[in-house]
Amino acid sequence: MNLSIFLRAFWAASHHAQATPPAAAHPRTVTQFTNGWRFLQSDAPRAEAPDYSDASWAAVTIPRDWSIAGPVKEEAPSLAGGGFFPTGVGWYRKAFHHAPIEGRKTYIAFDGVMANSAVYLNGHFLGHHPYGYTSFFYGLTPHLIRAVARNDEKVVATESLKTAGKPARIQFSADDAGAPPTPDWNDVRYVTATLVDAAGTRISGSATLIHFAVTGPGRITAVDNGDMMDHEAFQGRDRKLYDGNAVAILRATESSGRIIVTATSSGLTTASFKPNTGDVKPPAFGRRF
Repeated sequence: MNLSIFLRAFWAASHHAQATPPAAAHPRTVTQFTNGWRFLQSDAPRAEAPDYSDASWAAVTIPRDWSIAGPVKEEAPSLAGGGFFPTGVGWYRKAFHHAPIEGRKTYIAFDGVMANSAVYLNGHFLGHHPYGYTSFFYGLTPHLIRAVARNDEKVVATESLKTAGKPARIQFSADDAGAPPTPDWNDVRYVTATLVDAAGTRISGSATLIHFAVTGPGRITAVDNGDMMDHEAFQGRDRKLYDGNAVAILRATESSGRIIVTATSSGLTTASFKPNTGDVKPPAFGRRF
């Protein structure tokens, strides 16, 4: 089952305060996004575009399981293991607004999406998560531009979106980064390499080739980039970025030891990630499975 989620907004979901004076008076806030979604049980070209009309889509709340409504058919691709329920591509869309707070970062977090989800914000590809039983998050702050509306010199509205500069380095993020992987066959870490500028803003239009490598008691079992039109094999160590991102799936080969994952590309600063030391720690959103 493939699932795409579009978010039409400028700021969203929840805030993680920075250690700066302007944000000190505002603790981290979390907004639940269970209501106000639209759903389509099929693929829809350009559904990630901000100007796409979803007025005819079903109004739904989450969490939900769209396949449970059926129809149940013996010839369904899911077969007995999937209860003969329907599978395929589904789209969820949500429009919202949230005023920015200076010195704050904005994230959107998902407890879990089954499965192979792709997430967009205002047409920008945020990332691909290929597993349905782990939580994940994306930073929204880099995608903001600021616009100010005035009435008789009084500010009446503002909006923000930040654009990217020249490519500078590769940046890592990971799910469950604070926990070391184990040799269990189903215990893996999804490590995302993102091309960013000097300020850490993702460069969404890049297709730069990234080489992943691992040292220590671990191995990369697959690589991906979330591009549904990319027919490259998942096995390997090299992957072109899609909209600025590529993913390596990491598995431990021993129960202890120092694992280091690196991502390199010509002319860019190499990124490294040490999952057994928790160098990359996501905000404490949602549950961990």
